[in-house]
Amino acid sequence: MTDHVTSTAGKSQLLYAKSKVFLHLTKHKTGNVEGFLTITKRTASTSNKELAINFIPKSILNSEDVKTLEWFDLYGLDGEKEYSPYHEDANQTKQSSSNEPVKKAYITRPSNSSSTAYAFGVTIGSLYSIAVRPPSIHWKGSIILHSTLGERLPPIFFHDDECPGFKRELSRKRKQFQPFSENNLKGGEIPYWGGDRFITVLRKYAAVEANPAEKTILMINPTPSDLSTFIPQDAIERSNDKTSLFGQGKWKLLTTMAKLTNFTKNKVNEVAQNFEQPEVKAISEDFESARVYLAKWALSIEEEANRTRSKLILNDDYKSLLIEKLGKDFSSLVTPQDINNASRKDPLKKAEWDSYFDTNGLPKITIQEIKDRIFHGGVDPEIRPQVWPYLLQVYPWDVSTQEKHSLEITLQEQYLDLKTCWQTDINKRETDLFKDQKFRIEKDINRTDRDISIFKRLPEETSDDNEDVSVIKNPNLNTLRTILITYNELNANLGYVQGMNDLLSPLYYVIRDETIVFWSFVKFMDRMERNFVRDQSGMRLQMKTLNELTQFMLPEFYLHLEKCESNNLFFFFRMLLVWFKREFPYETILKLWEIFWTDYYSSQFHLFFALALLDKHSNTIINNLSRFDEVLKYFNDLSMTENDVDDLLMRAELLFLKFRSMVNVIDIKERYEGSAQLISSDLRDLIGTELVIQKENEPCSVE
Repeated sequence: MTDHVTSTAGKSQLLYAKSKVFLHLTKHKTGNVEGFLTITKRTASTSNKELAINFIPKSILNSEDVKTLEWFDLYGLDGEKEYSPYHEDANQTKQSSSNEPVKKAYITRPSNSSSTAYAFGVTIGSLYSIAVRPPSIHWKGSIILHSTLGERLPPIFFHDDECPGFKRELSRKRKQFQPFSENNLKGGEIPYWGGDRFITVLRKYAAVEANPAEKTILMINPTPSDLSTFIPQDAIERSNDKTSLFGQGKWKLLTTMAKLTNFTKNKVNEVAQNFEQPEVKAISEDFESARVYLAKWALSIEEEANRTRSKLILNDDYKSLLIEKLGKDFSSLVTPQDINNASRKDPLKKAEWDSYFDTNGLPKITIQEIKDRIFHGGVDPEIRPQVWPYLLQVYPWDVSTQEKHSLEITLQEQYLDLKTCWQTDINKRETDLFKDQKFRIEKDINRTDRDISIFKRLPEETSDDNEDVSVIKNPNLNTLRTILITYNELNANLGYVQGMNDLLSPLYYVIRDETIVFWSFVKFMDRMERNFVRDQSGMRLQMKTLNELTQFMLPEFYLHLEKCESNNLFFFFRMLLVWFKREFPYETILKLWEIFWTDYYSSQFHLFFALALLDKHSNTIINNLSRFDEVLKYFNDLSMTENDVDDLLMRAELLFLKFRSMVNVIDIKERYEGSAQLISSDLRDLIGTELVIQKENEPCSVE
């Protein structure tokens, strides 16, 4: 590798880089974020206090920067020549002992205020202390950076067993008969580990002193006062008078969830405290994915919203144009008069449904006409078992009765083949992966809709959480287990994810035929799989799109949510994940889902339903609520009825039609003027009826 000193604009020089460092966002390894730990120098005149320490996720780096960082991790401080204790090279020895770069290497300048929710950085001048935890047989070694502002950034874990640079360093040290760490924080010798080199390099650019009261806390450029007044966290936790202790020390740790971004310094305490609210914990306890989302994405959604606000909240010129073309003041998108003029129809009943088909079972009217009828009225419970497989595309609309019968035989054979694969394969059933997936399914099945008649506890069942979850006595729940394990066989990449049980149980409640329920679930999951992919990109995109939709359609309300620290819309995560199943009565959810399945206006109509929920309650929230916890509690405590659903469906339809009209007017203006598009592609996609399909590409593994 050669020096790159001729094109350093927008780049920083590497002084230190370590690969295979991770943020552990959850207890499962699939929640880990891989990255690089770096120390960089912005310009030649940058002082030591201005040097930046950054955690940079690998996923946001370009390939050139990754290549440079991986080279620097291996050779940047020690050179490419292999060390030999018998044939020393004077220059090589000097390089090895100096802990300075052997060559100049540059990467795109890291930002201490990143647009991603898990990149962060701090300058040496604003670094107050580092908590160091060397590795043991039970845990990876880690460090935590604490800034002078009181920020406690996430722990950075060193996966030394995966790091090529560490392995080379350890080999060199062993050849020098120096296998121990240079920074012995606990007294005595500890084996060399990845974080030790970081501390050694940092000492070149800052005064690093172990705190007298706690040797594993390193103070950075400390004053005598810092060393004498610093109080370790464990002392704070032991004290009954935490307030006075916090006043004595300069370092005030955040005792709430680590905030994984630095988008504004003055919001650190506010946001962290918000996410400790009981309402947040309630959502997180319902779904593991909510905790991951909150850790990875919720704050970045807010950041992205701040960037798009100036575009999506329309200026006076656009408002005047819409009034001129559409004849309305769009500051009030859905008025009480609009709702009164709108209407819903009675549910589709058997006689009317039968009249749609000829004697061969083929439709006599267009499929769009059938969907129109279902969208505006829903389906009578008596014929749902017949109608739902059509809506979910298990049955094509244009098959005859005889063809449908042949199809059912084929579907049954395919289902039995899949089921037999795992039921008879002893070796597969003994694998850790199968046992892990089966346990997760059984744990969730045991608490699925136990208030619904067919899933209620039997007299001989107990509610003991410590009982063997594999013992499922309710036969209907047993069938749910069989279906989910079989789906796991069909979709091995995705596996089972918490929340799928919530999507399956209403299908079984309505259809009751195990084979047709299974294939209905498969089709339902085609559209819902994006909610469960492990990197959560599907949920993140929906939350981002809902955020943009709210800015565009409800600007006044959005600005109020922003004041309430609620514009990340976290309270909608659970609603979107399982399509409002926890928010409405069971029978009402059956009606809501069949309407969504029509894709009559949009395959993402559920986002307009969410927008309608915001619109309906916007005045109450604007006039009465002003804090994050108040807004979150308000939405968590909403008690919905079937009447609420009808009102919201009418409101959602009107919002969609007005959204589509607004987009059309703005498109015409932009085409005429040749100006850049105001409406993002994600918002524009809401007008389409084609299903949004996203599959998990990585194989499932034991977590």
